[in-house]
Amino acid sequence: RGRWLTVLCKPRDSRPSFNKRDPVAADRFDERDSVELPTRWAIVVSKKVSRRAVDRNRIRRRIRSALRQLELQWRSGWDVIAIVKPTPKERDRPYLLDCSYSELQQEVETLVRRAGLLDAAD
Repeated sequence: RGRWLTVLCKPRDSRPSFNKRDPVAADRFDERDSVELPTRWAIVVSKKVSRRAVDRNRIRRRIRSALRQLELQWRSGWDVIAIVKPTPKERDRPYLLDCSYSELQQEVETLVRRAGLLDAAD
């Protein structure tokens, strides 16, 4: 949990859904268990953050860009949701639109490391 961003994650289910009563279907998908699934990201920016869709989309783009810098270091096989928190009511614009890119990138990297989503090689 950061000041204006929260990261929630869970391991991705590697087993495909199939009818459990059909043993042939279960055998058919055994080779897929060994394949590593890529990490999937979702970025959630609600209307409480900004009423303007332009601002919400710009925030998403900025966070996605910061995540792209860490892409080669991600651990595979996770579903991750990044939730942007609303700023205090006295501000007209969301903080993520006005902060510097380096500050945003540092916050995102800190949260991703804290969640354990980066490889230990770093």
